[in-house]
Amino acid sequence: MAGKGGRRPGAGRKPSTIKGIAKKLPKESAELLLTEINANSKWVTLANSGDERIQLETLKYLTDRAYGKARQAIQATVNGDPDNPLVIKRVIADV
Repeated sequence: MAGKGGRRPGAGRKPSTIKGIAKKLPKESAELLLTEINANSKWVTLANSGDERIQLETLKYLTDRAYGKARQAIQATVNGDPDNPLVIKRVIADV
């Protein structure tokens, strides 16, 4: 019956939660990890909100953060006149 119980390497309950894993990390790393996980759960909560406006704004924000915002056309004019666009020329002087 020898060898059927007692303390053995690798025996016991394994950490199944993030908090259990975070206990083994340095304090600063554990705090950062838990903060990020809490932030991600907030984003999931907002994305699953019952209000469609909140869902849309959350998804728009996350998409912009993931892929960057779309380019926007800029039309510069002189004195606000759309028929008189501002023209910028690069002049290289010979020195």
